[in-house]
Amino acid sequence: MPAAPFPADELDRLQALLDYEVLDTEAEQSFDDLTNLASHLCDTSIALVSLIDTTRQWFKAKAGLEACETGRDIAFCAHAILQRDIFEIPDAKADPRFAENPLVTGPPFIRYYAGAPLVTPQGYAIGTLCVIDTRPKSLLRSQKEGLQILARAVVSQLELRKSLDRQAKLSQFKMDFFSNMSHELRTPLNAILALSQLMQEQIVGASPNLDQLFQNLKTIEFSGERLLNQINNVLDISKLEAGKMRLVERDFDFRTTFTHVYDMLAPQAKAKQLDYRLHIDHALPPFLYMDEDKAIQILTNLLSNAVKFTLPGKQVSTYIQKKDDWLEIMVRDQGIGIAPDYQKRLFHRFEQVAEQKGGTGLGLAICKSLAELMGGEIFVTSEQGKGSLFKVRLPFNEGKCPLIDQNPLLTLKTDLDILLVEDNAINQDVARAVLENEGLTVKIAPDGEQAIALAAKQPWSMVLMDRHLPDMDGIEVSRKIKALCPDLPIVMWSADQHVQHHPSTKDAGIADYLNKPLDKNALIRALNKYGK
Repeated sequence: MPAAPFPADELDRLQALLDYEVLDTEAEQSFDDLTNLASHLCDTSIALVSLIDTTRQWFKAKAGLEACETGRDIAFCAHAILQRDIFEIPDAKADPRFAENPLVTGPPFIRYYAGAPLVTPQGYAIGTLCVIDTRPKSLLRSQKEGLQILARAVVSQLELRKSLDRQAKLSQFKMDFFSNMSHELRTPLNAILALSQLMQEQIVGASPNLDQLFQNLKTIEFSGERLLNQINNVLDISKLEAGKMRLVERDFDFRTTFTHVYDMLAPQAKAKQLDYRLHIDHALPPFLYMDEDKAIQILTNLLSNAVKFTLPGKQVSTYIQKKDDWLEIMVRDQGIGIAPDYQKRLFHRFEQVAEQKGGTGLGLAICKSLAELMGGEIFVTSEQGKGSLFKVRLPFNEGKCPLIDQNPLLTLKTDLDILLVEDNAINQDVARAVLENEGLTVKIAPDGEQAIALAAKQPWSMVLMDRHLPDMDGIEVSRKIKALCPDLPIVMWSADQHVQHHPSTKDAGIADYLNKPLDKNALIRALNKYGK
């Protein structure tokens, strides 16, 4: 008995079948119902949802048959997928192609067969909805039409199943992403809160160590910058995917910068009693010229993972060195290690090491993207039970000592009256403290209605406008103030970095935009430029 030839699109057909992720799954009522309906409609003792794999036909649903699969070489359905109409064999005993088929000469003793191909939306026949009987017969036209309708319903059910699976995975990806972001944001935040509390205790002590207080302040400042950088990375992640992320290279003291990253994660390492080490090669120049923020993000992700997944009492070592004109960053941990199969997929988005749940692998995927953007590369070597070594190689140029301009700004105009429109009490206090420290007069409006009323009462030098207010949008408030006071400069102060590109800002008369959290230098520049 000759086996059916493979379709011309066999490889694509098999991939379409695999994409459904349905092979060897448990029985499902929706498919069983369609199979039983086909058996009743066609008045046959057997009906099957048969999927043609590489070497077999496997039954997703069955009625009147105990077997779960048969070889592809003897499958009637392997012939049926070669056409798009119903493939009908009225009497298998009288058909030379099937007369000696073991499914005809032995159980289930097939005499009649009709199979409607299961054709995907892309046009691939992945199997059939077939009906079988032990006696010769033929189907009425209405029965054939009904069988084809049911076959399309089976494909629709497969599509629905795939869509639901995709949605479930997407939902899990989102949960994992926010879980990972929670970890990334909590790392610098933990340093900020812990050191702030420590400083309060030291200040009220009998003899505070001013040098230590200053160092704690520097760590708090650095951690706050990293926290803001992580938030910006979340907002800008689409830039990486679209290839729109750009390098911002500058001179910097990399030893100080990388030591801050190391210190930021020290509390977590100490809590796990890790042997936590940092080695910086003295052969490296004192200053580097490269994208500092992206180098920080790479090291932070690698070091954070190493601390997270290393067992208590073990060692995490970081090496920063010059290797063949490259800056080489190596982070070695003593975690559980990574299986070879997972190492191949480790830098793909949303990939997780099976034994190391709790992250998404998103951080490593971003590390890879950033390293490649910088012209570098990332590697991993790992042995299960012994740990992992992540190595990043980045091109660099020797930098210069960053210039510190002793007078970077013009003298601030001290006779400015500022109307601050802000509803958040903490933001009010911070902005008021900064502005009044510069000798400015500040009046606060907590909502849009009061801002409009105050703007009309006296000549203000400038309005600092929040975007999100409790009663109306800051853009709309700006538009109304400009209608009353056309010459009054309005600077929007918002955590939404994309607000200036919003279509509604075009006719609102906003002079400039400042980002939250407040950058004092940017604020002073705006005051000097727009303040009257």
